[in-house]
This record gives sequence, C-alpha cells and structure tokens, in this order.
Amino acid sequence: MSITAQQYKAYRQLFTEELARQLGTTPDAIPTSVTKQQAADFLCLKNVMTLNVWHSNKRHGIAMLKVGRQTRPLTSWLIDMKLSGVSIAQEAA
Repeated sequence: MSITAQQYKAYRQLFTEELARQLGTTPDAIPTSVTKQQAADFLCLKNVMTLNVWHSNKRHGIAMLKVGRQTRPLTSWLIDMKLSGVSIAQEAA
C-alpha cells in the first residue's frame, strides 16, 4: 500500500514546515543547503559522520552542494529522504 498523491503533498508540506521551524525561518525562506549538523538533527541521526559515509559510499542518493571547502546537504534532498521513510513505513503497515 503506497501513499496517495494528496498524502504525499501533505507530508512534504509537513516536513518543510518542520525543517523551517528547526532552522528558525519560514517555509518560504528555507535555504538551499544546510550544515551537516542541521541535516543530522533533522534526520534524527546520532552522528554527523553518517552523512559523510553516505556521501562517500554514494548511499541514499545524498545531494550535496560544494561551498568553498565544505559540502552541505541540499534541503530538497533532506525532505525527500524523510518522505522516503514515510512511504516505506506505509508499505510495511
């Protein structure tokens, strides 16, 4: 059982608002990328290094933006990552 398009849209809006709250901004003003710590907090990861491992092993299709010497996860990828967890949970139910 997969989620409907309407449910998908509602979850996307919910996760966008959650990320905006976490960043202290409005959903319309979410930046293109965030720090790895902010991304780890949003995804409820215990260790920021998990994102580095995913990126180096090309797991989960992590999308990064290079800013100077740093790489930062894209906010659109973060929301998509949360959405993939919702669809997996719906299918398991």
